[in-house]
Amino acid sequence: MQGTTDLQARAADAKGLADAIPAATLLLIEGMNQVLKTVSNDQGKQVSSYSDPGLPVAPDLINAIAKFVNEKRRPSGSARIN
Repeated sequence: MQGTTDLQARAADAKGLADAIPAATLLLIEGMNQVLKTVSNDQGKQVSSYSDPGLPVAPDLINAIAKFVNEKRRPSGSARIN
């Protein structure tokens, strides 16, 4: 998973890593930064997001993790938990 507004690791870097690992799947999360928050590219907002516990974790990240867990933990034929 890689955020598109991450100032420390670029999406191109994540793509390179994913390309190097045949079994990898890359998920780009629009607007997510290095600390997993949805923040614009504005430098001031980026810096303040690192120490603002009031900013929620990016919702798309939570949804992706929940989907992954549900798919990996669900035995064949059992009901999906939403």
